[in-house]
Amino acid sequence: MDGTANEHPHAKSDGYPTILFYPAGKKSFEPITFEGERTVVDMYKFIKKHASIPFKLKR
Repeated sequence: MDGTANEHPHAKSDGYPTILFYPAGKKSFEPITFEGERTVVDMYKFIKKHASIPFKLKR
């Protein structure tokens, strides 16, 4: 979502770009903010840690 053009009451951020993760099956609207390096490895580790459904990334 382009936060500069859209607002959402549950998706607040202090700066851009901000990556908010909403795990499946959670009834809460509280996202988990990704604060790591913008690399495939760091994003993979973050998603793997917080994902509700286990997965493996194909090489």
